[in-house]
Amino acid sequence: MFRHLLRNACSKVGVSDRSEVAEDFMDVAKRKDMVPGEAALAAFAAKWRAKYPKLGLWSEKAENMLTFYEFPEGLRGLIYTNNRIESFNKQIKRTLKKQIQFVTEEALEKRLVSIFLHYNEGIGKRKARCWREIVAYY
Repeated sequence: MFRHLLRNACSKVGVSDRSEVAEDFMDVAKRKDMVPGEAALAAFAAKWRAKYPKLGLWSEKAENMLTFYEFPEGLRGLIYTNNRIESFNKQIKRTLKKQIQFVTEEALEKRLVSIFLHYNEGIGKRKARCWREIVAYY
């Protein structure tokens, strides 16, 4: 999630400032709790608002940006990024690209269901690194 926000933030600044903006923005993600995270986000917005007004407005309007602090620290790593979603989307595209044409919509649906089932089998065999924290949280 934060990587996409970082790309969005960097698209609003000049090339010469991108590395510094990225470093300051990622400092927000490295905080341990919500309060220091909010303070770091406010400091980020205050620092860059004068030079890049859109960046200041963008960071103030992003209400749900810090919701991952509500989860245990071990679980944050799993929800920090959406690489699994992107990976699955690529897998679907790659699989469907091989088959150029489907006879009916039902044939496409059946193929998608088989892709989903195959993917779920692999997910079921994976182990979460912080399973005890997840169980304790819920």
